[in-house]
Amino acid sequence: MSPVDRGRGSLDRAAASIREIGDVAAKHGVQVALEFNSQAEQLNALDRVREALALAGHPHCGLLLDTYHLQRSGGDARALEDIAPEEIIYFQYSDVPRSGLQPGMALDRLPPGQGSVPFREIFRVLGSKGYRGYLSYEAPNSSAWSRNPEDVAREALQATRALLSETR
Repeated sequence: MSPVDRGRGSLDRAAASIREIGDVAAKHGVQVALEFNSQAEQLNALDRVREALALAGHPHCGLLLDTYHLQRSGGDARALEDIAPEEIIYFQYSDVPRSGLQPGMALDRLPPGQGSVPFREIFRVLGSKGYRGYLSYEAPNSSAWSRNPEDVAREALQATRALLSETR
């Protein structure tokens, strides 16, 4: 999710950088998952990062979907419907508070189901695409950091399982 230019930047330059890192990844037999960041100026929305990836056209580069940034950037489950399954390399998730959002703040993430992200719909869309990759819970939040990490992980796992069972 690193920008390659100041401000909104050039998508052509971003695509060239993506191709360059894709070549490095190919030499090592791995893929690069590019994440958009709702707080960034350049690659701050799903459409913008998909456009950069399409311009790059590198088989070792794809999309890291993040529910937190999707919600903060104004996206929703419908935004995922036209994504081809092969575009998705990695899925990362956390919930967004329903109120009190601060510009530039990204350390307010919640376990799934405690905020405004439509997880049932998002998990339904992912399932319909046949996504079988990792689901990675991300917990940047000072209240989570002050708790036992096993309790934080268990809480997120239980919430995730409950939401996933509702999508079947």
